[in-house]
Amino acid sequence: MLIRDYEDKMPGSGKLLGTCAALEARTGVPALAWRLGALAALLLVSFKLTIVVYCIGALALRLGRR
Repeated sequence: MLIRDYEDKMPGSGKLLGTCAALEARTGVPALAWRLGALAALLLVSFKLTIVVYCIGALALRLGRR
């Protein structure tokens, strides 16, 4: 359901829940930079914390579009 909602708004942009693509659309920072930042956080900070923050971000961006 989340993936379909993002694909409708930004076709072909979302990779995983469309979070980085939505952040790109909202901030103007390229999605690649968001993805690299997420990867760095995943490897350097905490796997569990990064996944939780990523999912909360996806949910917040989805709810913010309504």
